[in-house]
Amino acid sequence: MLASIHLNSNKPENLEKLFDSYENNAFDPSNFEMIINIDDDDIITKNYLDSQILKRKFNLRYIREYEGDYFSGHINNNKILKYTHKSAYFIANTSDRALVLTENWDNILKKHVNKFADNLFRVNCSSFKNRKYRDFWECGFAPSNVFFVTKKILDLTKNWTPCFSHDAFQQFVMYYIEKHDPFNSVQINRDIPENGLNFSGQKPEEKNDDDNYNRIHGQLKMWNILVSSKTQKEAKRRAMIIKANILYYDKYSPCKIYDDNKNNICVRDNSNKKIIKYSYSVNNLKIFIVNFYRKFSYLNYCGGGFYENKHKFVFSIVWYLNFRYKCLRGIKDFYNKYYA
Repeated sequence: MLASIHLNSNKPENLEKLFDSYENNAFDPSNFEMIINIDDDDIITKNYLDSQILKRKFNLRYIREYEGDYFSGHINNNKILKYTHKSAYFIANTSDRALVLTENWDNILKKHVNKFADNLFRVNCSSFKNRKYRDFWECGFAPSNVFFVTKKILDLTKNWTPCFSHDAFQQFVMYYIEKHDPFNSVQINRDIPENGLNFSGQKPEEKNDDDNYNRIHGQLKMWNILVSSKTQKEAKRRAMIIKANILYYDKYSPCKIYDDNKNNICVRDNSNKKIIKYSYSVNNLKIFIVNFYRKFSYLNYCGGGFYENKHKFVFSIVWYLNFRYKCLRGIKDFYNKYYA
């Protein structure tokens, strides 16, 4: 099977458009599957999916294991993984609004199969597919949100992510693979940009004021977890597992690659001789200081930049406090009214 496509959804109207986009634009609809995670008590979506299973040309399945809210998406994404078809080469985790726009998208994706002998890479199809990341915060606010990763990578690293959100965390992993050992002339980059595959729905949908506030409030809370030293350490740990498998798995066969529980991914050959170890430790103090300092100019450090879209220092602080703490909601409007 070429691809297993996963998503959480409770919107049959969106799913209808999604299914049509993948099926109608596929050269061979039988070569991919979709697995949907829905709420256990969502009878409307369940009945809709039951009817779709009978008519769709691709393999459609669903599970009823969704828990929590929007910001629990990572937990539910990880749940779907265990239902993935064993022979799937790629896995994608998408939203019900990300429609494929390219005819014969599956043939284009198929060209990347076995691109690397170790099968450890991903095909990047998002609007950020050609971006080069120089700082770990960039991975958080501008990650690839449409990509096909090889099943082998997720088999090695066990799940999508330990926190919200899966696309940002996966970008961290790719970032640490590429940035590791920067003075080595051989750089490992396993993010393949695919300019021939186009998708819609990559921008957030419009919301009313209350929903928009609650979404930003939740994102700011999750951001603290996402850029924390704990999360960065886990992303780097997975990156080192992938790097070790890229460089050594077939070089010494059989080869043992393991975590020594001392912040190292180690490689041993068949005689039990240690070949190399990759540290995945991070500078906790540095990350704490960087994260704390950047909150004072959050809008600039989190996508606005410091030139064309630069925000005033005071406004950035007021904006952050307004959305981060519900008891301070309204101070942004007060500032704009009297001081802007």
